[in-house]
Amino acid sequence: MLFRSYLGANSDFHRALAQAAKNPFLWRSVQPLIEITEHQLAREVTKETVHAHRIYLVNMHKRILDAIANHDKEHIVEIMSDHFRSSEAVFLKET
Repeated sequence: MLFRSYLGANSDFHRALAQAAKNPFLWRSVQPLIEITEHQLAREVTKETVHAHRIYLVNMHKRILDAIANHDKEHIVEIMSDHFRSSEAVFLKET
C-alpha cells in the first residue's frame, strides 16, 4: 500500500509542477518522462528502497515547493540539481 501510494503521490507532484508552470511545451515534455519514471519505479525499485528514502524524498519535494513559493530561482536550480543527483543515486543503483 505504501509503495503504490508513494508512486501515485510522486507522479502527482511532478504533474502538478509541470501544469503549474503553465507552459504547454514543458507539460508535453514532462508527461512522457513521468510515465517512464513511474513505470521504471514500479518495475525496478524495491518497496524497501522507497520505505527507506520516502521521508527524504518528501522533504526534497517540500524544499522545491518552498523555493518556488519564495521565487528563489537560484535556490530552485540548486535544489533541483540535488534532487536529480539524489534520485539517480538512490533509484538507478538498483537497475
